[in-house]
Amino acid sequence: MSVPLKIKLFSSSLNKEDFDKIFILVENIEKSLISFEEQERAVKENKEIY
Repeated sequence: MSVPLKIKLFSSSLNKEDFDKIFILVENIEKSLISFEEQERAVKENKEIY
């Protein structure tokens, strides 16, 4: 089963509000992962400088 199909089956059982909440949650997780990666990179760059 492909991912889009799973999402379709999943989203058909959700109402719009639930789907929006999940979408926002996923977006927030992505943002925190990106900022974590940026912090790690900054730490590495700092170590190289000093």
